Amino acid sequence: MKTVDVNKDLIISETPEVQVEYDEIGFVENYVCPICGGKVKLDHEDDIGTKFFKCEKCGQQSSKLKSAERQKWEEKIKPRALDHLNRIEDPALAGEAVVVEAVVSSTSTAYLVPKALEIECEEKAGEFDGFNVVIQKENPVNIKFVGVNDEVKDRRLKRLFARGKKVTKIDELAHRTIYRIRIRPPVFTLEKRGEKLVDEKGFEYKAYDIYVVADKNIVFHPSSLIHVEGVCVPNPRTQKTTLLIYNVEFPREVRFYDVEKLKQLKEVFQGKTVKERFEWVLVNFERYSQIVGRKNLAKGTLLCYFTPTWIEFNGEKQRGWGIVLMIGDTTTAKSETIRKLIRLLAAGMLVTAETASTVGLTGTATQVEREGWFVDWGFLPLCDRKLLAIDGAHKLSLSNWAVLAESERSGVVAIAKAAKDTAYARTRQV
Repeated sequence: MKTVDVNKDLIISETPEVQVEYDEIGFVENYVCPICGGKVKLDHEDDIGTKFFKCEKCGQQSSKLKSAERQKWEEKIKPRALDHLNRIEDPALAGEAVVVEAVVSSTSTAYLVPKALEIECEEKAGEFDGFNVVIQKENPVNIKFVGVNDEVKDRRLKRLFARGKKVTKIDELAHRTIYRIRIRPPVFTLEKRGEKLVDEKGFEYKAYDIYVVADKNIVFHPSSLIHVEGVCVPNPRTQKTTLLIYNVEFPREVRFYDVEKLKQLKEVFQGKTVKERFEWVLVNFERYSQIVGRKNLAKGTLLCYFTPTWIEFNGEKQRGWGIVLMIGDTTTAKSETIRKLIRLLAAGMLVTAETASTVGLTGTATQVEREGWFVDWGFLPLCDRKLLAIDGAHKLSLSNWAVLAESERSGVVAIAKAAKDTAYARTRQV
């Protein structure tokens, strides 16, 4: 029984008896150092016949070599960092590996797909041969097994891995999970231009359905900021642009602090009262925002943002997230002050009343062909534990005000339509 990797020419040799050839000056041909990719020479052979090779570049020794094809492939798939999610629509990125940040905006649907196969074929009458297949996480064929029945799956497995052979049996030796989720770009402000919603960078506010390949369970919460690495591919059913993700990180779960700056801030606050410290923050925010005479707006927004999520009162847990109403004349820098503060805090969103009505504050039940229903959450769940500022709130409809009142009371938004789900909406509001 032999094992076939989907990228069969790109594997790293796991055996010391690798067959190598040497050029005229002693370097191994077609194989490189598995650590740095440099050229290697035979260094020594131990008493059981294991050959050890030494890298000319890094000086490390190894009995396992990497094929040159594998090295080229790894260089090719080195991910390209994108500054905005919408850039995955660039046709030049088709098939390329990318890294980008996004916000989870839906519930997830999990599918079980084959990871390792044992295929048995009939070579001649009465003579059988078999081989194993390992499907890598980065391979786009993973999407082809999402949402299909057993008959279609078997046909695709035969076509992909045993074309032209008489297959007698396919055993699925191992499986992995593929999550389908909807993501949106992280934004700070949204405004309506014509029929489109546009963010502060000038990109249209869009949602993308992506597929996350995982060998272990992953829990996706609406409003979570995720750092994803994957390949830009077309959806095999609709040809819409999507991402096949093979690495997910949750940057909000890992917090880093500049100790030196904290020490400097401690020295500045030394001997000051709470009122004096708050005044220092407001003065420095004026310098940052270049907006003067609006300390009251900044103070109200900061007090709202830093309210606790929950408080203990009379032995009971009560909601603590704040709600602030600001009233004033037009063109008095209300929106601009809040916009600058949200950018500084990097944890919130400013939308207009028209925008809130268009996308929805709670969410909608959405259907994907042959993949069922799911909930695409609105602004309140997406800003859970953050700040949602609504400019021109007096323009909201009565139904929107009812939604706001319910989320203010319970901190939960519920959708009970074709897709049923609930999500936290402990959202501080201005």
